[in-house]
Amino acid sequence: MQRLAAAVLACVAASAVAIPALADGTRPDWAFGHPGGEVAIAALAVGSNATFFLDQQSSRWAPSHVRPFDPVVSEWSDLVGALGGAAIQLGVGYVTESAYLAEVGATDPSTLSLYGSLVETEALFLSSGTTFLIKRLSGRCRPRSYRNGSCSQFDAFPSGHTAAISPFAGSRLVRLVETEGDGLAFRAIGYAAAEVGTFTTAVLRVMAGAHSWEDVLVGGLIGHASGVLVALAHPPVAVTRDAGKARSPMATMPATVTFSFLF
Repeated sequence: MQRLAAAVLACVAASAVAIPALADGTRPDWAFGHPGGEVAIAALAVGSNATFFLDQQSSRWAPSHVRPFDPVVSEWSDLVGALGGAAIQLGVGYVTESAYLAEVGATDPSTLSLYGSLVETEALFLSSGTTFLIKRLSGRCRPRSYRNGSCSQFDAFPSGHTAAISPFAGSRLVRLVETEGDGLAFRAIGYAAAEVGTFTTAVLRVMAGAHSWEDVLVGGLIGHASGVLVALAHPPVAVTRDAGKARSPMATMPATVTFSFLF
């Protein structure tokens, strides 16, 4: 497990260092710069979730600690992690990316920001598919279900809740490193929100008795790696600028209105 975590962490770090910083005013392009590449990436990301239907294996891998189930904390972890947290992060990412594009003077930032949402959604699917596969094969016991050497739940490793939030951090890290100049703060806010969400989810899942620390750590690493890899497959492309448009955070109003209407 330590070797797996070290390998994933090294991949994320190396990828981030290798990303060239670009001039301000970019958005993610289609995967590999072509719509056909987008179809391939989307199919891989969505199809990877077929691993959910594999039989759950069991093992003698005990949790690192025993903790009783806390339903209140578990409900909070469902809000900030898993599908609930992913929905929140998609909204945050859409608004902050729209704000960035508006700040650099892009035409129609509310529409262009959907490219970033597409990248994040694909990263989420890839992370969840990878997590399901490892869960089914590892068969680690959950802390809340381990009693006197026996176990009733074997799907602890890695944490699916954490793996659902950390892809947003990985993909936004790539866009943040690619960014220079105007609007950098908006992308930094989006990245920080994803990292805070990942850390909060990890802590809550441990406190709820759902996972050991190793489970949430590797779930976070898988998500970060998925986000980085999917984002790197979408090269940055310069946006079309509206010469007559004021480059101000106030121009983000269309994104905020659209976000409110959707949710």
